[in-house]
Amino acid sequence: MHILHPTMKSFAAVLCAVMLKNIGLSASTQEPGLASVPWQAPAMEKAHPRLFLDQEGLDAMRMRALQGDTEFEEAWARLQSIADRALEQPLPAPYQGDNARQYYLKGQAAGAMARDLALAYHISGKQDYANRAVAILDAWASATPLPGTSLSEKIHYPNLGMMVARGSLPFIWTYDLLYTNASMTHAKREQVQRWFRALVKVIKEGSRRWEENDYFNKQFYQNHLVADALGLLAIAYATGDQELAQYALDSDKNPRDYRELLTGVILMPGDEPYYREPGDFTVRPGEIMDRYRHFALGGHYGDYVTKANRALQYSHLSLRQLSLMAEITRTNGLDLYGYTAPGGENLETSWTFLAEYYQPGFVIPKGDFYEGESARIGKGGDPTTFFEFAYACYPENLKLQKLIANLDRGKQPRTECIGWPVLTHGRTLPTDEQR
Repeated sequence: MHILHPTMKSFAAVLCAVMLKNIGLSASTQEPGLASVPWQAPAMEKAHPRLFLDQEGLDAMRMRALQGDTEFEEAWARLQSIADRALEQPLPAPYQGDNARQYYLKGQAAGAMARDLALAYHISGKQDYANRAVAILDAWASATPLPGTSLSEKIHYPNLGMMVARGSLPFIWTYDLLYTNASMTHAKREQVQRWFRALVKVIKEGSRRWEENDYFNKQFYQNHLVADALGLLAIAYATGDQELAQYALDSDKNPRDYRELLTGVILMPGDEPYYREPGDFTVRPGEIMDRYRHFALGGHYGDYVTKANRALQYSHLSLRQLSLMAEITRTNGLDLYGYTAPGGENLETSWTFLAEYYQPGFVIPKGDFYEGESARIGKGGDPTTFFEFAYACYPENLKLQKLIANLDRGKQPRTECIGWPVLTHGRTLPTDEQR
């Protein structure tokens, strides 16, 4: 397993502190005491929106889009064009079939349309956008059977929780963004919450399958499990479920809560990677357990064999999902971006590690663990634009600054879940004099 003997973890923590110092990071920026006490999920006191942006964040997004900066304006023009087209398109039909992957694909598409409309409303103030977004959400929440709740065990059995969580996240955020809008009536809110509560059961069933099947050949920490936790935490703060929030964040009842996942997913020197990696490869600070997806491996479930050269893609996925969980807690009063676990694991170290590989034009050198993945970077749902989000969290990080400076920011593709990080979380880069 990834979790080391306490003595080994102590040694690893000392080693990683030295290595982090050498690359310009701090291993001790967390709030005092967080590493040694149970965490309390922030109370549901903040008004909506309270997931990935609060009202202050929405105001900043609007200013960003309208202030005259070319890169931000260009991104807003693209979002507005998409929202305008959505006003003319038919409402996307709710998926009521039994295939988890189809729920994920159709939920992503319909949810992204609703989310984009909601974001466009908050930038422009155009009520038509909000009305259309709520109409999409209401259509899915009112369908019978509820979308995502009648999925077959015979199709994508291990993927249930992950696909339902990821397929639902843009809907969950749309609900949060438009919770107080006039078009979101009390009856519609009740209907949406009923749907989300039904999805909680499905996501938990997905997690149970992993636990009861020895994590499908001991894949103890990876992106599926992080997706489950993120889905549960997002639903908790969308619906005001304090108990569910605690379950997703830090709970003895949940073997894969955020706290456990952060420690297990992020690798540090001295940690053991997935036991089936075909070789004795060095572990560098901030690598992600999903790096074993560099190899084609069978033996997890049925006759499925993983595709090779997907390590960076799935590392990016696990890390961005962990970061989105941290954003929810930060929005509600618990800042985990500076938290460093006892073994040295923290989010900034991992974003710094990945930033080198995602630099535009970077070619992975011969002999590197990730050799052969250059051509796939950004093509597997891992767009470089999500580093806008990482940079917003760590604006003093020089590697992240360099990466963002090398992007054509206004032309970057949308990302899963939050959609437009250059608008939602983008920051103006410092001038040469400010550096």
